[in-house]
Amino acid sequence: MDQAGNVLCQKCQGVQIDDTVLSDHIRTLPDGSKYSDKTWSAGEILVPIASWTDYPPEFPKLQESHIKTGCKFCKYLREALLLSGVEFLESPIHIHLSHNWFNDGRFREIQEGNYSGIVGHIEDGEATYGMYFRAGSDDFRISQWLGIHGTPKPVVLCKENILWAASLLDNPDHTSALQDRDDGFLPTRLLDIGETGTPNPRLVSTSKETGPVSYCALSYCWGELNEALPQLTTKKSTFQQYSLQGIPSQQLTKVFKDAIDVCHSFGIRYLWIDALCITQDDPSDWERETTMMHQVYRNSYFTICALSSNSTHSSFLERNQHMLDMNFLSSLDSEISGKLTLDFQRINTGGEVMPSHYRSDIFTDAEWSSRGWTFQEDQMSQRALYFTNSQLVFRARDQYFAEDGWSFPGFRFNLRTVPTLENWYGQMMSFRRRKFSNVGDVLPSLSGIVRGSIKYHGDTYVAGHWKSDLLRGLLWQSSTYRLEEGREALLRNLSFPPLYIAPSWSYLSRTEYGAHGMNLHQVGREGHFRSRAEFADAWTIPAGQDPYGKILAGTARIRGRIIPCPSDFSKIHDGIFEYAELFQLHVDGAYTATCQLDWRVNDDWESSHDLSLLLLASTCHRREDGRPTTHYLEELGNKSDSGSSESTHGEHNGNEQETLADEELPVSLALLDIQETAASETENEEEGMSFCCEGCNGSSLQILSDENGIDSDVPPSKTLHELCHVCGHCMECCKSEVNNHAWGLIIHPALESGQYFRVGVFTSRSDGSGTICGTRLFNEADYQEIDII
Repeated sequence: MDQAGNVLCQKCQGVQIDDTVLSDHIRTLPDGSKYSDKTWSAGEILVPIASWTDYPPEFPKLQESHIKTGCKFCKYLREALLLSGVEFLESPIHIHLSHNWFNDGRFREIQEGNYSGIVGHIEDGEATYGMYFRAGSDDFRISQWLGIHGTPKPVVLCKENILWAASLLDNPDHTSALQDRDDGFLPTRLLDIGETGTPNPRLVSTSKETGPVSYCALSYCWGELNEALPQLTTKKSTFQQYSLQGIPSQQLTKVFKDAIDVCHSFGIRYLWIDALCITQDDPSDWERETTMMHQVYRNSYFTICALSSNSTHSSFLERNQHMLDMNFLSSLDSEISGKLTLDFQRINTGGEVMPSHYRSDIFTDAEWSSRGWTFQEDQMSQRALYFTNSQLVFRARDQYFAEDGWSFPGFRFNLRTVPTLENWYGQMMSFRRRKFSNVGDVLPSLSGIVRGSIKYHGDTYVAGHWKSDLLRGLLWQSSTYRLEEGREALLRNLSFPPLYIAPSWSYLSRTEYGAHGMNLHQVGREGHFRSRAEFADAWTIPAGQDPYGKILAGTARIRGRIIPCPSDFSKIHDGIFEYAELFQLHVDGAYTATCQLDWRVNDDWESSHDLSLLLLASTCHRREDGRPTTHYLEELGNKSDSGSSESTHGEHNGNEQETLADEELPVSLALLDIQETAASETENEEEGMSFCCEGCNGSSLQILSDENGIDSDVPPSKTLHELCHVCGHCMECCKSEVNNHAWGLIIHPALESGQYFRVGVFTSRSDGSGTICGTRLFNEADYQEIDII
């Protein structure tokens, strides 16, 4: 038993927090009071607690220790292991825990504190897992001294939480988010839930409303639909009943009841739920209402986001907390004492414990975060209240505030920003990993975001792409390592799709969610991007009234240079490409191009029969020290054993709750040294189409330049090439005789003459070991006009 009364066995005595590590960081105020200086002069300190060996799945040794000694922590640790749901591979496992101090500011949520909690790792044969127990305290002196946050309440809609959330909703800094709402907009229908205790909420039309109406919108997971647990929906047969008599309370699912309770707690009389406010078996009503969903969420008083529920039948107001109260007594200041709470987060598959990742996991672990429709619902909501497994989180625009006192910035679509590889396609990498109960909803679920973007700029949208950045957008890569389909299956699905979603050139056309990881950033890291096509356009045929919803067909018509693949594909073998299969093409045994195919290849080579290369664009190679931007793939075999990796990892999209899963990290086709060659895009990219210097070849080029006329992805200080004083283009790489890096698509003939499918992407590096590479590879090719479908 420790000095404060916690029952601990001899091994677990180390769980007591010894704050003597703060002794070199204590400061005294003029009044004599002491405080812990939260500067980051100290490096991370791990103070070992103990190590345990036990046997899954029941962990009898921890259970025995608790029974014999009454040790609270042995019981708590065993419960955490059981609740984690991890199926350990071997027996026994070895658990090592330590107190974590001075985490040197790397992890955002503890930059202001000294103590982050208990961290550790579990050895399971050759596998290693990370484990984290977050520390919190509602005692102000303890939280200030240790630099920790508060403890989430056991009841979600308790008085303290309602007052906390209401104060944020009423804060002028957060009410300003409502200024982005559409004046006078109301959804077609709302649920009138009345006051607390009102039975049978009623479906009402808003067409007769003349004054302001505040409503909440619900964002949730429908879950699997089955006869045992049917989804409550409004249909043509029930519409009149729900409008006149109301919806019987006993028919409401748990999520709907919870949402009504939330509205009542904040004094909101009206609620919008898609399943009830849209007539689900009326196609025309469904299409009309879904095209307005972005306005429904943007104009809500706040959006209720049910993260802790994975179906409409599971409550999101029930918390899944696993906490242990401990008593704390400072060894440096006896006046600092009180209760401290350990909160088990989870066990992850990575051996390194990073508390910031555990923080973001309250979002990424939720089924809600993996569903397709919730992406638009979240992005369009100006204010949202997230009900997670562990605590409430409030968001106003891009700022998040957690119930325990933690706050952090996020990143969402800025509809006023012109879509580019950075702000649109970067977000689409996250969207592309989401799941749909009906994959036909992929395009409709983005329709609202598209409409919002078009409102602020005049770009043209086609099946997930924007015409102002069409060529770069077409150069997406497919991470096929999880796919089961081979070449024949891919071509069969493209020729006779069981359900048509989008054309083959769109990254939204692949329906194997969780198998296709997408990378759309690669070419954005290159210098002096310009078109090598004489003509490029794209269009779609809508399937209904919504031009941005479901489509019947889509075509990209391109006039460019095409050559047959010069050789079969040979797979690249090294330790770098863990998440995709990369191939090379050769001419006379020398490097010609690096390729990524859209299907799974199990062998070391793949036939190039019927496959061609379509040149779309070129980039130049430039570095201040004169070295090339690439390290060639045929040389990597000599480097792969050294532990050096030249492959690029995905850029963080800025949204902490949507970090890329390890298995979907983008892979660089070009193997760029990103630290020295990449530069960020500006938000004001425009097409530069004028040519005024001898260095320009005068063809219809597409060069992206910023408002100062300089290529936005190449700062002037980083280029070796002289820029034209008038148009700002790189004079050297615009010369027709210059050999630049080539970028394009791998295509396969479709059923009709002149039509092709996109089945891969390639880059041919101009400074490769062979003489026939780069744009020179296409010098002898004539221009052809084709349709990619």
